[in-house]
Amino acid sequence: MIPEEEGVYVFNREARSWVKISEDGPWVPKEDGTYLAYFRNHICPGCKAFDRVWEELIEKCVDKLHAVPALVQCRNFFFDCSDRTASDTFLLFLVNATPQVIVMVVEGGELRYVERCYGFEIESVEDLLAFANEARERMRKYAEEGEAESEEESGEELVVEGGNWKEVVEKLRKLLLEGRNVREVCDERGCRFVVE
Repeated sequence: MIPEEEGVYVFNREARSWVKISEDGPWVPKEDGTYLAYFRNHICPGCKAFDRVWEELIEKCVDKLHAVPALVQCRNFFFDCSDRTASDTFLLFLVNATPQVIVMVVEGGELRYVERCYGFEIESVEDLLAFANEARERMRKYAEEGEAESEEESGEELVVEGGNWKEVVEKLRKLLLEGRNVREVCDERGCRFVVE
């Protein structure tokens, strides 16, 4: 049930099929809601193992999922990917290890919350459902804790302006790759890239 081609796909529940998304830049959901994106590489042994859990979620439990399923896949991270939307999406969300799932919450048309979990931390569909379905509650708690902490702390922050995600990706690509070597390291848990 996982598409073979590299790219970004969003699951259409009514048609029970994947719809390929093409953007000029990375895919960032624009419609309000919760999204669960699975980032995978074609040559990742850990991804092939995690595919079992993901496919069970899509085939048997998608109606229990309170999120829109999405799939972002490349041959080998953002640096060996024939689909620019997928490559840019890997880079924007700083996916440097696979398998990885990211839950995103969009409110008011803006990305408000992003949380990641590595595939080897998820052993079952129930774990995956809990990760996605409890995201808004974790977001609320984090916001409450963050407000209390921000009153106590002062210091520098890194602020990323949303909206022009393509520009953000280009800056990240330049920072990561300018004059550097990128290599992949894989084991049974998954793959990750190292910038040297």
